[in-house]
Amino acid sequence: MSTHESTEPFAGWSSELLAEFDANTRNGAVGMELLDENKYARVWTICIPPGGRCSAHRHVLDYFWICTSGGLARSHFEDGSTRFPEYGVGQYAALWFDEGGSLMHDLENIGDEDLTFITVEYLASANDPLRLD
Repeated sequence: MSTHESTEPFAGWSSELLAEFDANTRNGAVGMELLDENKYARVWTICIPPGGRCSAHRHVLDYFWICTSGGLARSHFEDGSTRFPEYGVGQYAALWFDEGGSLMHDLENIGDEDLTFITVEYLASANDPLRLD
């Protein structure tokens, strides 16, 4: 994964994007479609067409994602950074949070093909799940 990060916090962020982050600070919908939820996990899909976005959301549960397509993206993060990752088919990552820990971001497809992921959240994490908007 190659990443290019902006040097100035919140550089290029529109007032609408800033407002979205403010409004979604407790949004626990970390995917676009919730496929399954049981006492152990939530399973999400994300399918973002070219030019589309998955709006700002906060991860508080331990989780992993796997990319089921490749592509280019732009993500804004709560700390004001903007990153431009390139994802490959089968690429994955796992994130673990201590109590009170979290990650807030959005995801925009800046490539030419659909950008797709499966995300699995573990409900037995250090934090309680957030509401699903």
